[in-house]
Amino acid sequence: MSILPTKIMKIQKSAKSIVAAFIWSIVHKIYHKLPIQAQKIIKKTYLTLYIRLFARLSRFWNSLEKKGGQPRQDAKTPYRFRGKVYIVSPSPYDVTGQQFYLGGAERYLLELARIIRRMGYEVEVYQPALGNWFRHFYEIPVYGLNTGGLMEALNVVFHRRVHPPDLTIYLAFWLAAPQCFQPSIGISHGIYWDGPGFHDTVVQLHNTIEKIRKPLKNLTCVVSVDTNTINWVRTVDFSLATKFIYIPNFVDTETFRPRPASFPKDNGTIVILYPRRFYTPRGFHLIQEIIPLILAKYPHVTFLLAGQPHTEKEKEAVEAMVRAYSGRVRWQEFPFERMHEAYWMADITVIPSIFAEGTSLSCLEAMACGNAVVATYVGGLTDLIIHGYNGLLVAPTPEALQEALECLIEDEGLRRTLSIRAHETAQSFSLSRWQREWEKLLRRFLPVQLS
Repeated sequence: MSILPTKIMKIQKSAKSIVAAFIWSIVHKIYHKLPIQAQKIIKKTYLTLYIRLFARLSRFWNSLEKKGGQPRQDAKTPYRFRGKVYIVSPSPYDVTGQQFYLGGAERYLLELARIIRRMGYEVEVYQPALGNWFRHFYEIPVYGLNTGGLMEALNVVFHRRVHPPDLTIYLAFWLAAPQCFQPSIGISHGIYWDGPGFHDTVVQLHNTIEKIRKPLKNLTCVVSVDTNTINWVRTVDFSLATKFIYIPNFVDTETFRPRPASFPKDNGTIVILYPRRFYTPRGFHLIQEIIPLILAKYPHVTFLLAGQPHTEKEKEAVEAMVRAYSGRVRWQEFPFERMHEAYWMADITVIPSIFAEGTSLSCLEAMACGNAVVATYVGGLTDLIIHGYNGLLVAPTPEALQEALECLIEDEGLRRTLSIRAHETAQSFSLSRWQREWEKLLRRFLPVQLS
């Protein structure tokens, strides 16, 4: 039998994906140029229509769809896939499946999946998508479920389309509502509702609290990467706080270590690193504001921006800074396996988050590599940095960040002291420690697999 039809079908699918990605990028640009209120109305209307359409089609899908040779059964006696763990996640790909992300959440996903596989279980990742597609993120299979590109529809689509496995992990705990498989683990990567739009009015605050409580009630247990989240939940619902397990983030201390003597570095230049995604929660606008001021005052200072732009707007802003300060502002994206090189190039790392922050992987990596760290006292960063001991903690304002950076630029002794203590602190957050704590938790739900 000729394989030509199969090749043609693959080409057609690839072409459709490229066209879908192109159309989605145009829609995305137009959408983000609209006023915030208009965006909210469009998003709410689109979600309502999509969920209604999906509900009508679900009966048809259920009658046709098979998974692993087993037809979908009645909800009262669901078929359970043995030897499998599902991870429901907002990423690692965009909704078209054409671009993958390289942030902290994606690194967490990858390391968690590797633990589960070493325990003898198969891992499948499910995320929102435009259309249905399949990819591999490194060695992990990723299924894009057609949610019309909406994150809000993922919960409904996922629970209608798949059977429960041995364990379901909701990489973002808020994905565990309205439905939730049992047993289940949710993960909180830090408080995301401390930003604008979540508590501007009393009604909005009440709605936010209820949206957080619902998935927490559904989950068997919740892993929090910081103590900030657990303490907040305790003030709202004491009983829910008992579901939490504190497993702070990690750093691979064998890879992320102080710069070796063989690595080239101009000691006459001080390099300030910003190793974050370029968008508002990570304080990108603060960096934009202080870069011209620092460069004008200190001719021996340069900036290295090591991250991905969130939208075209941030991309254009970075490119403009690179052009305006040629040679003194650099933008470079590093894959996971080379990220340590970014810290080796730097003397100071700045973590200027303004909301939605946990125990930042970037902060831990900088500390492990012996960078002097300037961080804002936001979210879980206070679990990592003790002000004046192993770094500097400041308010999330351009003035405070500039003052702290200038202090480190001018005081080499302080830089060296914070660098040494930061490296020592990072050893308590090693990847091996994190793996042991996660495996101990997973063993509560996953029996030992016999080969």
